[in-house]
Amino acid sequence: MELVYTCKGCNKDRILDSDSKTREELVSETGGSKFEVNCPFCKKNTVIDVNHVNAVKTSSEQWMPYIVYFGTCIFLLLFFAKQFQIFLLIIPLLIAIIISTSIQSKVKLFNANRIYDNNTK
Repeated sequence: MELVYTCKGCNKDRILDSDSKTREELVSETGGSKFEVNCPFCKKNTVIDVNHVNAVKTSSEQWMPYIVYFGTCIFLLLFFAKQFQIFLLIIPLLIAIIISTSIQSKVKLFNANRIYDNNTK
């Protein structure tokens, strides 16, 4: 999961260098609900509110369930080719669905929770 903000200087989405999983973690990491970021492209300092930061899936996270599915299918079919072929294809599918759901729930959790500050209107 990557955290993305929109730079006010160049109006483009930029990736925030943070490993925070929730907005609360982002607030404690940055020291407040608003923090300053220097855009690497337009070189302007921008004050960002944590509520304007969104989580998105990385490209590797988008492809991971499919890679796991096909890799596990090939592995199981090579070693158990004559036994339970249809049932062996269900196992990798369930694993891929669990991975995809887990990633999507992390993104939704970050984007759904907002920080409310008494000074923010």
